[in-house]
Amino acid sequence: MNRIKNRGLAELAHAATLMAVIVLFGTGRVARAVDTPVPTQGPGEHSTITTSDGSIRDDVLADWVCSRINAAGGTVKDVKIIAAACYGGGMLDDFQRVFGPGGACAGTPWVGGSSSTAEQTAKGYTDDQVASAGNAGKNLGSAYTSALAGPESSHSSAEDGSMRDRTTDNVLEDFEAAKDRDAAGPNGTGAEDPVAGSGNGGDTIGWDDPDTFHEAVVFGGAQTDQRHHNNVDNVTDALNDIWGADPLNDINTIDGGTTQDLLDAIDLAAQSLTESTQLILYLNDHGNTEFDLDEFLDLIMPWSIIEFFQVDFSLHEGWVEGLHAMFDQIGDIPLPTLNLSLNDLIFGDDWQITLNGTDIPLPSGTIPAGDIHLPVDWTSIQTGNNHLEIVAVSLPTNPMQLLNLELSSGPINDSEFTTSAVPTVSHWGIATLALFFMSVGSVVLLRRWRSAA
Repeated sequence: MNRIKNRGLAELAHAATLMAVIVLFGTGRVARAVDTPVPTQGPGEHSTITTSDGSIRDDVLADWVCSRINAAGGTVKDVKIIAAACYGGGMLDDFQRVFGPGGACAGTPWVGGSSSTAEQTAKGYTDDQVASAGNAGKNLGSAYTSALAGPESSHSSAEDGSMRDRTTDNVLEDFEAAKDRDAAGPNGTGAEDPVAGSGNGGDTIGWDDPDTFHEAVVFGGAQTDQRHHNNVDNVTDALNDIWGADPLNDINTIDGGTTQDLLDAIDLAAQSLTESTQLILYLNDHGNTEFDLDEFLDLIMPWSIIEFFQVDFSLHEGWVEGLHAMFDQIGDIPLPTLNLSLNDLIFGDDWQITLNGTDIPLPSGTIPAGDIHLPVDWTSIQTGNNHLEIVAVSLPTNPMQLLNLELSSGPINDSEFTTSAVPTVSHWGIATLALFFMSVGSVVLLRRWRSAA
């Protein structure tokens, strides 16, 4: 509370009375004449951020941030959002919703950026790349966060991250510059397409507007690779570089936090908000992509399945891309689930669930009311149309009463991208080289035989 009182006294000396909330999920650059909206996900489509003990969905997180702002008095200068995770672009449209017309925090200026679209995995450096002698001092993380906040923006460039070079103080311009410097972005390998947008005049938001204070939450959840740790370190260091030493600026860095840790950190930061305070939230970790079937079907919950239910729905290509990456990368495992929230108990033996003809087994016996996460064979998930069936295989003792039904990709780690210019040699390449050397050897032997003759 002393920090809040001291801040209140300090503000009496300032003419400015605006308040700012910064939620970091990406990065941007120049002041714009017109705000740029971010793309919105379709009905049922959601992105989540993974924590060390679970995940938090885009709509839940945006609603929580807004509720904490309102609980603190409802005044805020602006909100800055950075989602440095797979499918991160899908986090932004829910902030656009709560800050937009009709939203619970309507009119709040905001700016946000993400490392990838809602349909893409983010890209990152492997532990070997991070530790290589050629990358010493770069503290490489994900491709996007390095381009935004790294001491050097990529493995191939000594240029500062866009936040650090101080070419401009404008957040949206820095987000766009990070996109340009992203080694996996449109000017690099083209594997990810960072998103940036703003609303309610958020295009003019700066990192360090005059007469403002700052509350920042820099969060990492599961943090399975060195790049994840480097990301939160780089953002923390970049913010300290921008703001300098000031006890009225607070950065709460969490490197390996639970869902509750994240919610509590946002709540704590909001308690210190005033009309001249900026709140910054940077989220880094694995991301999930989810499809909420009852939202897609616009069902009124709870709803019951008596004997038979089927639905066709379309999934974007990022589902298969992410699951394949989790299968291919050492240390990662694809863990998609079908999530049911039961309003009453059922008997597992009464029911059969299939996705595209592949069984999703239910536990045998009594399944109590509550949430259940059923493992899904990841190879059964398809880009484009998917078909789900829930069938009573015998006269059910109880109907299946559902409060929620959704398909989740499970945690999806950054896709690791190749930065080496040295080509890899396939089995066919080895065979070709062998034939080449055999041919050269035959020519040499023939010449020697002729010379001897």
